[in-house]
Amino acid sequence: MVGCFGLRKYESSDHTRLNKNAYKALKSDEYENIQYKLSSSILSPEKEGYLLNTIGKLTIAGVTKYIEIDNVHIAVAEDSTITCTGTYNLTMTDYGVEPPSFMFGAMKTGDALTFEYNVVYKKAEESLVFIQEIN
Repeated sequence: MVGCFGLRKYESSDHTRLNKNAYKALKSDEYENIQYKLSSSILSPEKEGYLLNTIGKLTIAGVTKYIEIDNVHIAVAEDSTITCTGTYNLTMTDYGVEPPSFMFGAMKTGDALTFEYNVVYKKAEESLVFIQEIN
């Protein structure tokens, strides 16, 4: 399974200049997506659904690293909708991304980054439809 998340889709109208700096740092003109390619996973039942632990390759700004994503919570609704939620922490410099700065370098963001995700799969007539939401 491969998931691609378009960088330009996620921006805040309140922070236009900060968005531009983040896009530049992430080399979004050259690399439009963040990609995760699943290699293996372990699914365990839990009280309110399932818990998924995965190993795969995460690509950011053209740099690919093997990572483990643990504690992905999976819920299956009565209408067969599948919702996967969780977080993943990383450092930008591990992917060759210099943390963005603004005000001519006087202000810098931190190196640590937390992805919060809520991925929803809905059953269509003949297949599953993928809907993504990342904060």
